[in-house]
Amino acid sequence: MHGFTTTRGQRAYGSDRGSGDQQHATFRRLRRRYNVVYTLGTFGDWIQGAYLYALYSEHGYDMASIGYIFVLGYFASASVGTYVSSLGDRYGYRRFVILYGTAYGIACLLMRSSNLVILLASRVASGVAYSLLFSSFESWAITEADRLRLDRRYLVGLFSTATFFNACSAVAAGVPSTLLFPRNKYTPAFDVGAGVLFLCALGAYKLWWEERPTGGGGRNAPERGILRAAAMVLAKPELLSLGVTNSLYEAALHVFVFVWTPALERRGPRMLAGAVPHGLVFSLFMACKMAGSQLYMIIGDRVPAATILRAVFLGSTLVFAAPLLVESYSFTLLCFCAFEFGLGLYWPAMAVTRAELVPNYLRATMTSVFRVPLNVLVMGCLAFAGNASEPSFLTMCVAMMGSCLFFTSRGRAGKGDGSLPPGSPRGIAP
Repeated sequence: MHGFTTTRGQRAYGSDRGSGDQQHATFRRLRRRYNVVYTLGTFGDWIQGAYLYALYSEHGYDMASIGYIFVLGYFASASVGTYVSSLGDRYGYRRFVILYGTAYGIACLLMRSSNLVILLASRVASGVAYSLLFSSFESWAITEADRLRLDRRYLVGLFSTATFFNACSAVAAGVPSTLLFPRNKYTPAFDVGAGVLFLCALGAYKLWWEERPTGGGGRNAPERGILRAAAMVLAKPELLSLGVTNSLYEAALHVFVFVWTPALERRGPRMLAGAVPHGLVFSLFMACKMAGSQLYMIIGDRVPAATILRAVFLGSTLVFAAPLLVESYSFTLLCFCAFEFGLGLYWPAMAVTRAELVPNYLRATMTSVFRVPLNVLVMGCLAFAGNASEPSFLTMCVAMMGSCLFFTSRGRAGKGDGSLPPGSPRGIAP
């Protein structure tokens, strides 16, 4: 796909970067600072996310009402979340990571109430925080790497380790939630999540720093920034392909989260029907995701992100199509594990690609704009969830992954390779 590249290690940014040892030491400090805060942020999300539906049920809401609450969260992410995320390009990403931890932590505490208005406010805050999670963290890491004048090849290691620790935090979140919380009591998970998210905000305040954005139109009104980012995406084939594949792949991921349990339960042995070991399967998924992230750390500096992403999209198309043809529990579980392995490759490869193609002065804005179609797709899936069967959802995933493959392959016909023009500032479009 035009522009789907990863920066090779031999790219030079100037002779003043210092020795390789100094570069690596600087990178290690950045990786440590970033991963501490990022892991706290994802742990706070994972530890309470699995109990969201159950807690709404505990508060006395039925499936239809819970569905509407979920839709509100995605709508808030697509609308308010996009606007708030775009402010990071104007005021700095660090303060919006602090806002993420604070707002999401408060949202978790509000879940103690059964009042509908308070629960809706909590869901809106969570939706906004979710947009910040997928825009402000990554944007800060890329701009901080540029501020430190790190070679872009170090982003391969930075984002692959971030993906690894994300999966670790998911597995770690399942331990206290299973062993420490009272049975059928879900509010403690949200209390712990709130505490961890507040620590995330504190960590960003203490461990991160940044300069106030000064270039590229950072003084423009946020609405103009959003419109400018959308216009740029539509005008540049490489950005349009990036945005489409970003939205379709992650929408399919949301569908997968919804469908993997019924898919395995229906295919399980009769004695295990309805008793699939969900915790064990989830841990297996996360182990596969970790393995994928570690493979990317090994090959990401030698294999272009374009090639890796096309392989992920092709493999994902096949592993979602296969369970439609073979009614086997073990085979379907293997296919789902293969998808999670590809997910471990996808996250860092896509982050490196966005680092290459998206200009710094619109980084958070454009990243959040990419997520608007994603949220719309997920809202559509939720709206039809009650009338769609498990094979229908798997077919939907096949179509989305096939479309990703089509757009990446089609984009290869474009001019250029998506690399920055020689001598230009890293990631800062003219």
